[in-house]
Amino acid sequence: MAPELVVQKASPDDVVVVDDPVHSGRKAVKVTISLDEDYSHVANGAPRAEIVFPGSLRFEVGHHYLIRWSTYIPSSFVPDDDESVVITQIHQGGCCSGPPPIMLTIRGDHYEFAERSDVNGVRQQVLRKIKSDIGRWVNWVLRYVPDPSGVKSRTELRKDDVVVYSSDRWPNAYSDDQTSYLKIGLYKSKWDFKNDANRRLCLLFGDILISERGEGSLGIVSALDSDTE
Repeated sequence: MAPELVVQKASPDDVVVVDDPVHSGRKAVKVTISLDEDYSHVANGAPRAEIVFPGSLRFEVGHHYLIRWSTYIPSSFVPDDDESVVITQIHQGGCCSGPPPIMLTIRGDHYEFAERSDVNGVRQQVLRKIKSDIGRWVNWVLRYVPDPSGVKSRTELRKDDVVVYSSDRWPNAYSDDQTSYLKIGLYKSKWDFKNDANRRLCLLFGDILISERGEGSLGIVSALDSDTE
């Protein structure tokens, strides 16, 4: 991967480049987490396999961003009704602690999306079921104008060109945070060790494009150029 990218994983095989399962000749990034691995040396010690985007791609308050990415859920994916798994997040910078201000998760048989701030709490919405997405690529677009006051804030999520979440003037960032950043992959803060069916989770990601209004493309991450070693 690009030198600035950080990969959080327990073992080398948790984030790897593989052949695209749908499009011949293309590549994708495969991320995996498993209860059989030791995560004590990874971030906060919870199961995760995530790509952290570089310092040059930080989200500033009041700026207008567009983020495009794609996900592929393999047939081996076993939903967990009790505990969600984060697949995409905008994480706050070093200013403050708490859950991410923007978070897309899979919980049970459906997606969930949440936006939050330290001022106005959280707004969360259940999205569509994942059943029809298994075995195909899903294209996501997030329009994001971070503002902890809510005065200029804008959050809109599209799934395959259909708006599935939209809000205006709802605080969607932490106060004084000018360094929030994008993370993709799998993160599961809690995991039920008694459920053997959920001992291993896998997800694929395609290219990611981040652009800013008035600035053009800020960066593109391509699986074709990835080096996960």
